[in-house]
Amino acid sequence: AAPAGELPPELCTLHASLGVPSARVDNLLRLGSVAVYAAGSRVHFLDTQSGDVSYLPSLSGCAVGAIGAHPSGAYLCVAETGCSPLCCVYEYPSLRLYRVLRGGTERAYSACSFDPAGARLATVGSSPDFMLTVWDWKTEKIELRSKAFSQEVYRVTFSPHVDGSLVTSGTGHIRFWRMASTFTGLKLQGAIGKFGTVALSDISGYVELPSGKVLSGTDWGNLLLWNGNLIECEVCREGGLPCHEGSINCLAIDAGRIVSGGDDGQICYWDLSAVEAAEVTEEEPTFQLLPLATLSLAAREEGRAVAKVQSIVTGGDGKWLVQDAAGALYEVDATSWDSRTLRLFHAGGITGLDVSPAGHIAVTSGADGSVRAWDFARGALLHTSRFGAAASACAWASTAVDPTGRTIGVGFADGTIRVLECCADGLRLVSALKTHAARVRHLLFSPDGRLLATGADDDTVFFVSVRKSGCAPLGFVQLAGAPSAMCWADESARLVVACEDELLRITPPGENVDNQVSYRLPLELKQAGSEALRAALMGRLRAERERELSAARARWLEDHPLPDDPIEAADMEAARAEAERAEEEARGPIPPPQFTVRALAARAGGFDAAIEMVSGGESGLWHFPLAATPEPLREGGPANCWLAESLSGKYRLAARVDGAVQLAPDLAGAVWEGTYHAPLMSGGGGALTARLSFDDAYVLSASTDGTFFVLAVAEVEPDLSSAHGLAASLPAKQPDAIADVDGEAYSLEEAKQKEESDARALAASHKKRGLRARVTEIRERFRSLLARNEAMPPADRLPRAAFRIDPHLEERIAAESGLRLEAAAHELAWDAEVASLTLGKLKAKYLEPLECERTALHGLRSGRKVHALRIPRLTPQQQAAIAEVHAAVDAHAVAGTELASSRPSSAASARAPEAAGAAVAEVGSAGAQQGEPLSKLEERAARHAARAAAWAELNARRPAPGYAAPEDVSAIEQARGAMGDYLLKTDPNPSAA
Repeated sequence: AAPAGELPPELCTLHASLGVPSARVDNLLRLGSVAVYAAGSRVHFLDTQSGDVSYLPSLSGCAVGAIGAHPSGAYLCVAETGCSPLCCVYEYPSLRLYRVLRGGTERAYSACSFDPAGARLATVGSSPDFMLTVWDWKTEKIELRSKAFSQEVYRVTFSPHVDGSLVTSGTGHIRFWRMASTFTGLKLQGAIGKFGTVALSDISGYVELPSGKVLSGTDWGNLLLWNGNLIECEVCREGGLPCHEGSINCLAIDAGRIVSGGDDGQICYWDLSAVEAAEVTEEEPTFQLLPLATLSLAAREEGRAVAKVQSIVTGGDGKWLVQDAAGALYEVDATSWDSRTLRLFHAGGITGLDVSPAGHIAVTSGADGSVRAWDFARGALLHTSRFGAAASACAWASTAVDPTGRTIGVGFADGTIRVLECCADGLRLVSALKTHAARVRHLLFSPDGRLLATGADDDTVFFVSVRKSGCAPLGFVQLAGAPSAMCWADESARLVVACEDELLRITPPGENVDNQVSYRLPLELKQAGSEALRAALMGRLRAERERELSAARARWLEDHPLPDDPIEAADMEAARAEAERAEEEARGPIPPPQFTVRALAARAGGFDAAIEMVSGGESGLWHFPLAATPEPLREGGPANCWLAESLSGKYRLAARVDGAVQLAPDLAGAVWEGTYHAPLMSGGGGALTARLSFDDAYVLSASTDGTFFVLAVAEVEPDLSSAHGLAASLPAKQPDAIADVDGEAYSLEEAKQKEESDARALAASHKKRGLRARVTEIRERFRSLLARNEAMPPADRLPRAAFRIDPHLEERIAAESGLRLEAAAHELAWDAEVASLTLGKLKAKYLEPLECERTALHGLRSGRKVHALRIPRLTPQQQAAIAEVHAAVDAHAVAGTELASSRPSSAASARAPEAAGAAVAEVGSAGAQQGEPLSKLEERAARHAARAAAWAELNARRPAPGYAAPEDVSAIEQARGAMGDYLLKTDPNPSAA
């Protein structure tokens, strides 16, 4: 039975899984003829012979983090994600739960592996603990554990040759572990791989060789041979070329040969014995080797010229499983190099999903630039079209737009929108417009089929007229930020746009708009309920504050009962009120609630909005009537990131950021909930899109981690007649109706503004040329006039001054020029002053403190260069101290010259060091006397001077050799005369005197 408030879980069951997280590392296993991989919260078992797929759900319902197979093939480890995730061991092929391991990590597992004997299991956690744990998995007990690294760990494996040894690798590291016996017991000791002079690299692929050495890949395409935790040599191709063009992602050993796969889409065979015996010298720091054979997986799929080998799983039967991160899963014959395609899917995230209004066909848009059409009822891929930019959104037009139900709109990351037509053998391009200058986030056909609205990261919403002859751009509306959600409301009469925490209502333009000068439309942006929502949330916060104060007041009265004396009771009540006011002042005013609108969906009489609270309340689902106060439908739990309504209006659909999909007749009541995708917190996806088929028989959901699930609704029978009718009626693909647009070209508005700018520049150029021609003509006429004047007799010639029509013209021009220069200087005075002050500060900070800047002297013939040191300038205090020292030295030299003929007294000699020390101490403290902080050099000089002065003073007080104090001599003489003779009686025959 379902919990209260939920519909039974049997309402929806998994029908098909059409996506694969292609970028995941070590996510492919082989058990006989079955390929095993994890996607979302399900482990997939693909029979490579029949193509049938079966599924194993995770025990906790959370996403699967890692999978591992027992060496015998009799057990399968499924390591999950979530809070305190489980690590489950299943029997295979019965898939009966055998063991459950708990407490291995905090949030998620990233890798797991059995040892060659199958007695131990190693797991590695993801952030935040990255814990490496070695289990005695049959007893469900932890043997050893240690932190693997401080960053993501991709793989963990036991050594196939040395018992108790492990290897882990990941972001910027590889680590070699051994289970060592110490005086306190068995311990995990890890030696981090030292790259030395080799550049640091992420390592996702490695393999241990029979000699015990480890061969790993690198980001730049070479192989590294590790002996212990040190690099023995770097392997490349002959001529210094890399082994692969790009990162090496996987390594394996098959039939005595090394197999490698990389980002260049190639699989290479390498001689194992040659690699193990590789030696390098100082002259040849790398070991050069040619591959034995090479297989390229590029161009295996029509329209795709690239490939990226992510995983290779070898087998004893000569059949390999190869995961191509560019969107395919292959079975490769290791002998003939023939390959067979097992699955095709999006490479990377699925950014958009929509369904046909007349059949069981869906369209998806991907970050790999592909647009794919699927027959989701049969679980088959129909068509794929590829474009030069990542596809970011898609929408299937309703029958109001296209009665045949074959029109699809797609938005792209370069700002282009394309309208496609689904045909029997492909997708036909109908229209292409560069409406935006940035990524298209949302793309919506209006319910009446008249308009197409698109929202993009350039903070605009663009309206396009949809016609049978094609699409015509109308114009755009400028927003304050990028739209986070959009929906049509009130039967296409309004477009509701969410821009961060604002809800705006836009009345769409008509067909006749003036966009000759610019595509920017003078449409009014009106509030659509965000202020009312903010007021409602603030009212809740005030009520919550009042409830807290009332509770505190009740507790105070319970602890302090009022006395019977009314005067004392009044005093106590006043003290309590004063304490409440003080507490209210200490808590301060209630901060305004902050929220983000994640999703919008139209509903009769208004629209629904998914609100994610940043502060001031719980995330939830709210209904916004067109002319009333918003009201909550459901609150609490993770925020919704997608809302939709079925075409029939019978069901409403929602997707949450934790990977869950919800289905219900009314989301305010009981709902069905299922978790199939990875949530945002696990780093795998969570930006979900969900749709219901035209007959409400299937629920489809796709995520940005590449997973794509189809669920069957148990209470609805699929309308197969209509679906098959659409598939059978699709016409053959005709040539594209128009030529495609260049994604690097200007957007429509940019092109129009560029055209206007070019036209203005051309008109100005024509005007300048005309003016110059007129001036040239006048100048030639003037020269001709001067020549005629010079040719006349001297008596008839006019003086040169007579040709000056306006004698004051030059003065007026000079005066006007001076006024313009003065106005320009006045206009730029602020900027000039700011620039001058900035320059002065920069000079004072970086140039003035320097005595000599760092310079380089280059030799023209030798090519050598010598650098000068960057010497700081001495401070004024240091310069003054040096001058005083020089003056003291000069004075001492003059005094020594004057007294050279006479011997200095001992007292003067004793005072000379003291005087010198005092002078140095005085010099060293010059800066301190001036109130300036001393440098370290000055401090050391002062300390040395003080120490020399102390020694001089001590030496001056030292008595001369043989000196005896008079009081001591007198005391000794007195003692000799007064004391008796106390001889020890040691004689055996003593006699008294």
